[in-house]
Amino acid sequence: MALTIAGSDPGGAAGLQADLKTFHAFGVYGASVVTALSKVRRAFDITTPAQEAALASLDDRNELERRRAANAADRPEVERILLEHGFR
Repeated sequence: MALTIAGSDPGGAAGLQADLKTFHAFGVYGASVVTALSKVRRAFDITTPAQEAALASLDDRNELERRRAANAADRPEVERILLEHGFR
C-alpha cells in the first residue's frame, strides 16, 4: 500500500489521480489524502465572443490551411501513441 498526499486534478493529468494510476500500474494499492481541489469548467463552456471568433475563422482560408497543416504534421505522433497503447 502507498499513500499520496496531493491536490486533485479532475483531468487526470497530475495530482492524486496520476499518483493512483502510477500505483496501479505497479500493482500497488493506493490511498490518497486530498489537499486541494481544482475548479472544473465544462468542456464546451465558451463565451459568445469565442463562438463568433470561431465562426469568423472559418472564412479565413489562410487560417484553415495553417490548422490543417498543423493537424497533418501531428498525425504520425498521434498514431505512434495510439499504437503504443494498444489501439489499432
